[in-house]
Amino acid sequence: MGRNFLNTVLSVGAVLAIWSFMRDGCFERTEDVGAIHAENAQHARERAAAIPADFVVPDSFPELLATLAEIRQLRETWQRQNIERFRAHVRHGQVIEMPDARHYILQSNTQDVVDAIEEFAAAL
Repeated sequence: MGRNFLNTVLSVGAVLAIWSFMRDGCFERTEDVGAIHAENAQHARERAAAIPADFVVPDSFPELLATLAEIRQLRETWQRQNIERFRAHVRHGQVIEMPDARHYILQSNTQDVVDAIEEFAAAL
């Protein structure tokens, strides 16, 4: 009982720490995201302008697209298997899927994460 209790206390403590951090606005965006996107777009235009006018896409381009599609499918399959493995083996675990989330989920889906943490904390 002692080890499970300690793990539960540590998990709850971590969730509450993240929740209070987010609640207090520590993850608010301090940078002008629009300006960053505009700068990135300008760099992309500059790189595109550097491509010679007589550049020809290699014949293997369709093969590249097919390979990328295959990799994307393999990644989605692998991700689904990991989600199902978690569901099957983690007692009392909960999976919350956020399809439009990016790697930094606290930035891409801040409110969804806050809502999930608050719902979890309220159930304790």
